[in-house]
This record gives sequence, C-alpha cells and structure tokens, in this order.
Amino acid sequence: MDDLEKARLLLRLAGKNPQESRALIAWADDLLSQVPGGGSGRRSRSSGAIREQLSGLFPVPVFIETPDAQSQGTLYADARLQIGYETYKSPSGAAVAVLGYPDNGWRVWKFVDTEGRTQSIDVLRRQGLI
Repeated sequence: MDDLEKARLLLRLAGKNPQESRALIAWADDLLSQVPGGGSGRRSRSSGAIREQLSGLFPVPVFIETPDAQSQGTLYADARLQIGYETYKSPSGAAVAVLGYPDNGWRVWKFVDTEGRTQSIDVLRRQGLI
C-alpha cells in the first residue's frame, strides 16, 4: 500500500470517527505532503520570471465556497495552508478539514488574482510558484 492509498484510508476513517478525526486528518496530511509530484516537482521555464515578479504574492488569502458557507485560509509559498490557528501541510488536507470529505485541494481552494479573477490555487502550482 503506497502513501496515497494510506492517506485515503485515513481520511475515510476520519469521517467515521469524529473523536479522532483531527489526528487522522493530520496523519493523512503528512502522508499527502510526501507523495511524489505533489506540486513542487514541475516548474515552467518562465517560473523564475513569474516568481520574481510576484515575490510579494505570498502569503495568499484563499477560500472554499460551499452551498452553506465560505471558509477562508492563508496559502504559503511552501504549499502549507492555514485555517484559523490550524496549519496543514497540503491544500488537500485543509480541504478535508473544511469539507469533511476528501477532495483535490489544489482545485477547490480559490484565490482572487491581481486582475480580480477568481482562480484555483492550482494555477499557482502550474506556474511553478508553489
């Protein structure tokens, strides 16, 4: 069983065991942050120029919208995401904590870019900024 499968199992257990969910989510978050290709491996050729231009970008205010509410957090350049006083090692770990079920944090967390457009944080990762 690889780390991704272990993390999925831990997240399923977290949904069934509310008393231990924080610990299980944190454990899954640790495993997900170690999965190869988790975001920092691919860099575009122009990422140096983009990174220099946007060096003041981080930390980035981010949010998730659900039908019931909007949750806010802060994204750091090393892909950590903070919600209130809790810091997660990956956007997906933070998404599970907010949504209560596994989801791709790179796609569900959003930010407002410099032109006022709402985009997923995956845009930052694809540009090599994270």
